[in-house]
Formats: sequence, C-alpha cells, structure tokens
Amino acid sequence: MALLWGLGAWTGFQAARGAGPRRVLAAPALLLLLLGGLDAAWHLLPRGPRLALDVVMIQPNYPPGERMAGMEADMWRRTDAELKRSGLPRPAYATLVLWPESSVLGRNDLAPGGRLPLEARNRGVAWLFGTEGGRFNLVRGEAAGQPSFIQAKVLPMPFGERMPGPRPVRDFLDRHLGFYSAEAGTLGPGSSFRFPTPQGPLTVHPLICSEALLEQRVADGLAAAGGQLLANLTNDGWFDRSVATDLHAVQIRLRAVEAGVPLLRATLTGKSGIFREDGSWELWGQPMTEASRSLHLAWRPVLTPARSPRLAPAILGLLALALVAAAWNKRETRLN
Repeated sequence: MALLWGLGAWTGFQAARGAGPRRVLAAPALLLLLLGGLDAAWHLLPRGPRLALDVVMIQPNYPPGERMAGMEADMWRRTDAELKRSGLPRPAYATLVLWPESSVLGRNDLAPGGRLPLEARNRGVAWLFGTEGGRFNLVRGEAAGQPSFIQAKVLPMPFGERMPGPRPVRDFLDRHLGFYSAEAGTLGPGSSFRFPTPQGPLTVHPLICSEALLEQRVADGLAAAGGQLLANLTNDGWFDRSVATDLHAVQIRLRAVEAGVPLLRATLTGKSGIFREDGSWELWGQPMTEASRSLHLAWRPVLTPARSPRLAPAILGLLALALVAAAWNKRETRLN
C-alpha cells in the first residue's frame, strides 16, 4: 500500500510539472517489474515437508469480556456436536480444536495438569483455547501425552488491556480510574504448542488478539519457539458489527505470507477464517454470530526471510543509510 501511495504521488508530481510520458510512466513500470520479480522469487523459496491437519473452530458469540457460569461446558457441547457432524477425529490425521480468546473466563487456568488434559485425551484431539489466570490473558493447550501448554499475552494492548508506563504509574492509574492492567507474558522456547500427529510432531504458535497485527511479535515468537502453523485467538466482540473486524483481518493476513505458514483465526463473535501462506484467504459468516466450522488443512511451510526478527531492523537501517546518502549528495551538489 505504501508503494502504491508513493507511486501515485510520483506519477502525479511528474505529470503536473509537464514531464514526458517516458518519465511519467517510468515509476509504474519499475514497480510492476519489482512486484513481478518478488512474486517469482517467492515461488523459488525453499519449502518444508507437506503437513496436514483437521481443524475445528468454535465461534460462540459470547458477550465480550463477560464471565458466565458453564462457559467450558457450553463450548464442549458445541465442539462435540461439530466433531460428530464432521466425523472427527480421523485415524489418518490429527484434529486441532480451536476456541477463541475469552472463551473460558472466571477461573484461574495458570496451573498445569488437572482435569483439562483428560478432556482432550478422551476426545482424541489437540485443544487450544483462550482463558485467563490471575492478571494474565492466557492461551492454553492440551493434547494426549503432552504437558499442559500455557502462554500469556506478551503485548497487552495499551489502555485497552494495560495502562502504559512503569508499575507505580500503572498502579496509580488503575486505582484512580478503576482499571485492571493485565500483566505481560514472555517469549521462550516453550511459547509454541506442540502435539503429536500421524505425520510427526506439529508446532502451532499462538497469537492473542492484537499480537497478530505486529510483524515483529510474530518474528520474535517464531525465532524463540518455532512454528509450522499460526493461530490467532481473538475477541472481536468489542467491534460489534462495524468494519473493524474486517480491518483487523486484512492486516493479520500479512503474517501468514510473511511467515510462510497458514494462520487460523478463531474469533469470539466473528469473523473466523483462515489465511494461507500463498495470500489466499476465507472469512466465514458475519460479526456477532454463532458458528462452528471444520476444515482439512494441507500445506508446505515456506522458508521466508521475513521469519527472521532481524529483517525489519535491517530494512529500516538500509532506508536510514539511503536517506543519509541522499542528504549528503544534495549537500555536496550545493557546495559545488
């Protein structure tokens, strides 16, 4: 989008100053060549082995942020109905059940083990869901034979989830404004959910809500913990029926292309969907609706340079050097 804005500004400027057709059309031609070259280069990037997975996503349309009795039981009722309808799980493929952010509230899910691993094992599924524990916004995963996976949101949204500033400032604002600042999680080798499949272990890197908007957060997470699949567990109920849920989706689909792996989007109120590594995507239904979806997903991870957390700083550094060089050249021209 930035390239298109820049192209339009350049072309309009050249046309307004009376430049010839060759100079006016030079930038559009170069942009087309650049985009064509990048597209060809993307298809030449190395691929990983073929992976396959059955996925079930539940969209309950709960009131956002509301703690209600029996949330987990209701989510399992919806999940069991979808598993039965779809004939899942199947022997040849693992089944991943995704519940969105805030699908289970009103309890502390920080402690591993307990009853929850049995819920996944008894159904023969891997289960990844949004919950909470203490002051943490959590995603938790369970699968047979695996330790409980627990990851807190690393970047709580300023003002929306956490007052900015050092702790004394946050505590002061919380007390006087009646706010409740979430604590931030950390990234490490255990920040991706790993579970067995008939084809071998599969690793899913989860992103809670707004984290999927930030390319550096995704690159840092993949560098720390790896990931053959991305999952965005989000509560878009705050957007109601506005276009904001589509704007959120439009931005996070870039993460799938950058990382070279599909991104599954499980929302509390819609629109849930999938963004594939080749840029294609699907969103289902409308905001503020209930839905249950199952799909078979097959892909080969693309080993893209954007998975490196050093890429964005390197590009910014090159741009800064280019600006310094241009300014220096202009200064030398004036002196001569």
